[in-house]
Amino acid sequence: MFGRFTAPNFIPFFPCDIGGLLLAANIAFFAYSGFNTIATLTPDVEKGDRTVPRAIIFSLIVSSLLYVLVVFSMLLALKWSDYGNASNPLYLALSSIKAPTSASLLVAFSSLTATLTVTLSLIIAGSRTTRQMGEDDLLPKIFGKGSWMPTVVTAGIMIASLGLGNVESIALVANFGVIFSYMLSGLEVIVARRRGFKGKFSSPGYPLVQIFSLSLSAIMLITLGIQSLMVGTVTLVMGLVVHSIHNELKRKINPPPGSTLKS
Repeated sequence: MFGRFTAPNFIPFFPCDIGGLLLAANIAFFAYSGFNTIATLTPDVEKGDRTVPRAIIFSLIVSSLLYVLVVFSMLLALKWSDYGNASNPLYLALSSIKAPTSASLLVAFSSLTATLTVTLSLIIAGSRTTRQMGEDDLLPKIFGKGSWMPTVVTAGIMIASLGLGNVESIALVANFGVIFSYMLSGLEVIVARRRGFKGKFSSPGYPLVQIFSLSLSAIMLITLGIQSLMVGTVTLVMGLVVHSIHNELKRKINPPPGSTLKS
């Protein structure tokens, strides 16, 4: 509304080549972390197995369109190189075109709200998933239904992640888990289809969409950077160790019928 189209601002279209594009995509992907939250709430939603997938697809389309429009609007205001390492690029764009104070306040409020909702969604998704694992006996019962432990542990991990430094580092590390789970989702759809499992909602474009999802997720995972891959891998291994210890203790306490355990 306040800027005007200036062709040089869009040239070159890939100023940092494909590597810069993938890095930017990984940072921006942090904003998509909330979509898997909706999936974890499926059991608590009326006709969730049918309505939740549709809600995810619809909200994904709307959000993606908004994100593209935001970037396009920023390029109407300034050339990409003018943003540099600005801590608040949206404010810089608005101030450069002398936008009304009301517009700046609206954008600032929206930014704070978006950050808050993504953070809360991650806490909800993490605690909901951990609670379900406790109910399914994949983790100790202390994490099961009615326990406050999942929320405390999830919030504690998120607070500890602040030690990673800036938002970029936190986003890239957090994306390891999100992208890895999306990779598994594509694989799970393929396995479920091959085994003949059917639900009220069928993932479209099978198997091309799933193969494309797996391939693109793998590329994004590789380009996260050494720090993200190291922290993500260590976290994944720690989770597997906890799960293995829990299974071993459970097996010793409740041995299978007909089996004998040596002391």
